[in-house]
Amino acid sequence: MFKCSNCGTEVSFGTITFDADGTPSRQYCRPCRPTQNLTPAKNAFENMTLYHVRDEHGQKVKVNSITELRAAEKKYNFALAVATDDGGSAAAPPQHESTAGMLARDRAPKFNRNPAAYSAAEVAKAATASGVAKSADDTLANYPNPV
Repeated sequence: MFKCSNCGTEVSFGTITFDADGTPSRQYCRPCRPTQNLTPAKNAFENMTLYHVRDEHGQKVKVNSITELRAAEKKYNFALAVATDDGGSAAAPPQHESTAGMLARDRAPKFNRNPAAYSAAEVAKAATASGVAKSADDTLANYPNPV
């Protein structure tokens, strides 16, 4: 049992917050527990020095936010590949290749004995075709077993 630091109610379980050195500082019951994070997130760009970019006076460029980084990218004509890998533009999401889902896109044809079966039209037709074979010629029944 502990006592809530906010309302004084004695409860059997709740939320305990800690100081920077690891000692428990406050105890809260369920209705009084803090809902937001007590430690704010750190700015990843705070006092970030760009050693590979020089300003008009020959000094290294320093930025403090993503907005300042984007402005420096436009002003000094560079792109920080860590932030974006598309030339510094975050306007559009990355696009997949047009053949991303095709399993046979980089494979050599090796199972069909008819080379015409690998034309683009035949591959597209085979990708959408399904159902029962119309004759034995559409299956491997007429081919001898190589084993």
